[in-house]
Amino acid sequence: MGSIVERCTAAAQARSRDYLSTECNEKFLSCMVQVRKEGGRLSREQVRGGRVVSILSPVIEAAILAGKALHKP
Repeated sequence: MGSIVERCTAAAQARSRDYLSTECNEKFLSCMVQVRKEGGRLSREQVRGGRVVSILSPVIEAAILAGKALHKP
């Protein structure tokens, strides 16, 4: 199992390199939640991602709202 950073960044960037893109951020958020459920790590180190996901989720949700406000698909 790859880290949250490896798995989710690749998944989001495959969609778009536009970080205000609603689709990109929704994909990234969904991936982080899934990795957290699986007990994923933040990086190759043994840092647990659950707390980081809890902190980053509201930030990403705000980016999704910003993308929608700016009409970014």
